[in-house]
Amino acid sequence: MTIYEWIFLFITLYAIICSFIPDDKISRLLFTIFSSLHLFIVQGLRGTHVGGDLPGYQTFYNLTSNFDKIIDGQFEIGYNFISYIFNVLHINFQVFIGIVSLFVFLILSIYIYKYSKNIYMSYGLYLYFGLYDFGFSGLRQIIAMSILLISFKFLIEKNLVKFLIVTTLATLVHTTAISFFIVYPLVNSKFIQKIYNKLFVLVLPVVFYFGGLIVYEVLKWFQPLLLTNFNFSYMDGFGMDEIFIIVIYIAGILLPLFEKTVKQDKLYRSLQVLSSITLGVQLLSPYSYYFTRFNLYYYQFMIIFVPYLFESYMGYFLRKNKTLHLFTRYSTLVLFFIAIVLFYHGYIQTNPHKIVPYSFF
Repeated sequence: MTIYEWIFLFITLYAIICSFIPDDKISRLLFTIFSSLHLFIVQGLRGTHVGGDLPGYQTFYNLTSNFDKIIDGQFEIGYNFISYIFNVLHINFQVFIGIVSLFVFLILSIYIYKYSKNIYMSYGLYLYFGLYDFGFSGLRQIIAMSILLISFKFLIEKNLVKFLIVTTLATLVHTTAISFFIVYPLVNSKFIQKIYNKLFVLVLPVVFYFGGLIVYEVLKWFQPLLLTNFNFSYMDGFGMDEIFIIVIYIAGILLPLFEKTVKQDKLYRSLQVLSSITLGVQLLSPYSYYFTRFNLYYYQFMIIFVPYLFESYMGYFLRKNKTLHLFTRYSTLVLFFIAIVLFYHGYIQTNPHKIVPYSFF
């Protein structure tokens, strides 16, 4: 077993230990701290060779001691500026990636602690969706993703000015984060949301059947180099990722039938919109990895939505039958544990982000 496969086992151990703490608030807090600290130690203290894109980032970092690189550098101006500041402070690249990881897991901890109804599931899904592994390689995007977690707070609070400022900062680090601007009207305008929900049902079959053509046109405009090996048929096939997000979306749509009060919950409405975007983009992902990476911006919100749905449905079962509730809850958690362990073992073997072999600095 690799160091990565031990992570979820330790997270499960932390969950069991913290479950014996009678104060739920302290239990959640300690579990969040232990889990995020473990994730940070493995990612933040890794060697500079662990992560496929890291050598390129290191080369660029070592060349950003000149102010001109902020404007003329090969990456976005925001990331260039960050690299320049740390370089001027004579902070080496090894320490830099540690600071980036610290920022990522600090934001993630606050996000999960504040919004997750089942923290254990959230951390498991963070591994399952490949978000953790991606952070070893995609420095710019993982920073932008973390900044968008901050903007989510302002999205929920309907604070347009702060939402625009924070989302703009994310876009300056990685331009693909610009897509998150559309989320605000979809979530906060009932009129636009109503139209969107109806159009989404109509557009979804179009995305499914004409996905290849849609991806081709998008890549032609934004990433023409990726068209070299483009195939109009599914490259990776219609797999578990697509099935899983379809299940999430449908479960979210059906939830108001069992829990009528969720319609008034801003968190639910926001996550449901984000799940629809995740589904739409995911159906395009098998045609090009470009869409898989793009969809990570939205997948990170599913680590909150899935536990939200799970606990909401469990609440319904509890009111109906306590025995059924206990059986469903613990059998689901056992299956969840087995699924994450088996999936992660297979996922690590494919090593998509070049994080194996691992070594500390």
